[in-house]
Amino acid sequence: MQFDQHLWNIIKNSRYLSDDQKKVVDPVISRNAFMAHLKNLLLSMLADEREDPLALIIRLFAGLSRQEDLLPRFNFAHFCGVLLSYYFSKAAMTFMFTGKSSTKNKLLHRNLKVTKWVQKWYEGDVWDVNDSAHQTLSIVRSMHARVGKKMAALNDDVVYISQWDMVLGQWAFVGPIVLCPSLVGLHGWTNDDYDTIIHFWRTIGYLLGMEDEYNLCQGSYNQVLTACEKILHKEYKPVVEKSDPISVVLAKNSTEAMSMVVPLYTWPALATYIYELVGLSCPVEVGIIDNICYSLIHFMMTFLIKFDRVRVCVNAN
Repeated sequence: MQFDQHLWNIIKNSRYLSDDQKKVVDPVISRNAFMAHLKNLLLSMLADEREDPLALIIRLFAGLSRQEDLLPRFNFAHFCGVLLSYYFSKAAMTFMFTGKSSTKNKLLHRNLKVTKWVQKWYEGDVWDVNDSAHQTLSIVRSMHARVGKKMAALNDDVVYISQWDMVLGQWAFVGPIVLCPSLVGLHGWTNDDYDTIIHFWRTIGYLLGMEDEYNLCQGSYNQVLTACEKILHKEYKPVVEKSDPISVVLAKNSTEAMSMVVPLYTWPALATYIYELVGLSCPVEVGIIDNICYSLIHFMMTFLIKFDRVRVCVNAN
């Protein structure tokens, strides 16, 4: 297993090199990666004693044991959903308009901020005006209104951050959980579990200003499941298949920004994963290292995360 540890360290540390340097290093790693077993490589990653940046994002999640156990997987599901939502050109334009997605550093800051705020929603009391959960929700709602008003001045006959836009955004946080639970590490869920998460996001939608008739999470689990499937096939799949260049660049940059925190998040690896979530073949070229990263993420979410000791290890980091 010593070789696997060395390989993981090389892959991890080489992600900080410039693109030109990676072009020299990556082929060398690829030619010598055949000796590594994927399972051992993943174990090497989990056993890393260095203060790894991965700990930054995992430490964002704390609270009760049930929440602590689920939040890292929710975070992964939400990030995949947000990447898919970028494929809507209007959503991508809105994100770019704020100026908070213009650089990778700004994208990283925004991604981590969203992660932290969603954590507050899960752990706090969203109805208590003195709770940070409610306060951050109010900030998001005000921001939506402010950005929508500013973008109306563009006079392009487009309504930005409309009720329907909010439906598509809500799908990004709920759709992967409801439609592809095993791919985001959720195994053995009961209808009560789904009812709980659906009720939670119905409440979040309401507090963000969604009208009941537009709230994707309005209704029973089966009704929400049907609605999510319809949006997947009628809205998400067509735009992902079309792949607007600006949207792809935003998704790519956002992933590469997060790779500074989670080294496994290479764009080809995550692109392959999100395309799998919507049932499409990924057009992004995948190298050996990217394939290793994808395989590790897939193996973790679909198999390893089922075991208590693995979840404890992930949560402890």
